[in-house]
Amino acid sequence: MKSLRAILRVRWQDRVPNSEVLRRAKLAGMECMLMKGQLRWCGVFQITKKGKRKPGGQFLRYRHVLKRHLTAIGMSSESWEELAKQRSEWRTAVNTGIENFERSRLEDRDAKRLIRKTRPKPSYNYTRNSSGSLYCASCNRSFKTKFGFASHARAHARAQAKTKML
Repeated sequence: MKSLRAILRVRWQDRVPNSEVLRRAKLAGMECMLMKGQLRWCGVFQITKKGKRKPGGQFLRYRHVLKRHLTAIGMSSESWEELAKQRSEWRTAVNTGIENFERSRLEDRDAKRLIRKTRPKPSYNYTRNSSGSLYCASCNRSFKTKFGFASHARAHARAQAKTKML
């Protein structure tokens, strides 16, 4: 991303998100590139179902990751092998699936970012004791900075929200 920003002359002070930089460069995200590479080659390789797995925490096998990618682009994980035999149709199906996946991923990211940016900023009622230092009215803890007080107030708010859910 650093090199891409340099090529496009986008400085970090401009506060342009990575998704916008990728849009300007007309590039897909890293997840889509990896997915496209794997799906492009999966028709060539045969997936074997034999072999032992290591004891302990299991890594995903190639076929499990492949199934995840096929589901993500909206392709059936049962009939992909037949489609992969017809290479031109396979390429078309993979490319359109990847484009749809990237478009929906960017729309989701933009929606989350919009929600985060439009959320109102919290306001705090700073209370001071007789000596002039900040303190929490609910637990009488004193603070040297407004930042510390704000962090403590957020912790109280989270604790109250948690008790309301129970």
